[in-house]
Amino acid sequence: MDTSQFASVNYFYQAPRSFSIFIITTIMIVIALVIIAIAILYFASIKKKCSSAPPTPTNVKVGYIDGNTFRVQWNRIADVTSYKVYVSRESGFNRVDSLYSAETTVAYADIIGLDREVRYYFFVTALNSCGESDNTIEYNYYFSQS
Repeated sequence: MDTSQFASVNYFYQAPRSFSIFIITTIMIVIALVIIAIAILYFASIKKKCSSAPPTPTNVKVGYIDGNTFRVQWNRIADVTSYKVYVSRESGFNRVDSLYSAETTVAYADIIGLDREVRYYFFVTALNSCGESDNTIEYNYYFSQS
């Protein structure tokens, strides 16, 4: 028998098709998990976590603007989402008993539409995702007729 005709035949092993699909699927899953892990780490690093409510606003000042409007302003606090000004006609009031409250994202609030010849009492708080600060001391403002 002449074996020279078989000498140039190359034999290749071909993996079964199911094995190739398994490898490709595994690689895709690993890539997807890596992308998800990177996204989680990225968003966890940019999300600021607070440990407590913000400090109480300081340097509160009040002044007349015009008509029945006065402005309350205070020092800005870093990492605060908003501020609240609580207003009442009675001294010693609390947040629940306030006549009026205004929420603002800037370090001042214009209190509008209040009556003349009345003394108004107010305090300010700061808010973040962990809660609301303690109240400032109570301030007051008297609208005179002139």
